[in-house]
Amino acid sequence: AMLGIVAMAGSQAALVGVAAGLVSWAPAAYLASFSSRLRPPTPEYLQLVADNMPETTVDLVVAYLAVSLFAPVGEELIFRGVLFRVARDRWGWARGAVITALFFGVVHWAPWHLFGLVALGLLLALLYHLTRSLLAPMLAHASYNAVAMTLLVRSSNDHEEASAAAAGMSGADWAILTASVALLAGLLFWLWRRAARLAAIRPEDDPR
Repeated sequence: AMLGIVAMAGSQAALVGVAAGLVSWAPAAYLASFSSRLRPPTPEYLQLVADNMPETTVDLVVAYLAVSLFAPVGEELIFRGVLFRVARDRWGWARGAVITALFFGVVHWAPWHLFGLVALGLLLALLYHLTRSLLAPMLAHASYNAVAMTLLVRSSNDHEEASAAAAGMSGADWAILTASVALLAGLLFWLWRRAARLAAIRPEDDPR
């Protein structure tokens, strides 16, 4: 239990994590779009992404394993399992979440995605804090990365889709964004209420 994989039941934490990861992609991507306007991706970065797109089934499997399994597990053990817990114990959960989210965004070294990465870092810290389970942020991170990877692969194979994405958000995009924000807010509200109820029984679970 040293890293906090306790509290919420595993199956419930898994469902919460997957749901949070799926509905957080659109809001995080929207915030990332502001970063890319302030600091557009460099030609070198775009070329690097294009050169490393999976071309075979084996490449695709390896890519999904890397971004949806190894990276989320490793990063959550470090950022939420260690760094957030240290920061939370020293400065409180809110400042701890902000500090580690900023660090999470910066160390990815993708300033064109910074706002989205920081928002994702805040969400992952909040999931861990409210569930007391690393399984929730791990699966949220994995689901988020899986969606991002899927859309990246699709856009690389569909030039019309890529052109439409570059042109701006459509009505459907706004609808997805609005629904995602509403669902995410509802999920976090439920988690907060759950943690508050537990605090009445076990003060150590107080979300405040």
